Amino acid sequence: MIFSIEKRRCRRDGKVEETRSYYLRYRIGDMPVDKCKSPGVTDKQVADQKAHKFIQEREREAAGILEPQAVRDSARKPLAAHLDDYVADLAARGPQWSRGAWGAAGSLPDKGVAASLRLAGAVQCQRRFIHRLR
Repeated sequence: MIFSIEKRRCRRDGKVEETRSYYLRYRIGDMPVDKCKSPGVTDKQVADQKAHKFIQEREREAAGILEPQAVRDSARKPLAAHLDDYVADLAARGPQWSRGAWGAAGSLPDKGVAASLRLAGAVQCQRRFIHRLR
């Protein structure tokens, strides 16, 4: 693990200028190239605290102690919201996709009904699967 807190420098009108905020430059594990991330603060001590927290979280994800951030965010989201997003995605893709999910009619029910139908189908399928395991 390599990381440093620094201000970026750039050349404008022939003069070298530093940015107001600090940046975290880090490399974890097998990363071939350093990556930069802005904690969005101008105080170096605060930037250092945020950097340590960020690095600690990434190392835990790499070790398998924590799930990736996208998975954690999805786990917090209600199931009905996931189902509504799925129905909206099918509607955006067009009727050929919605036919496979909702039958030969090719029309999508409204989002609330779609979510309840999907939830009921998923629960019923899960019950059958668990019953077969016993």
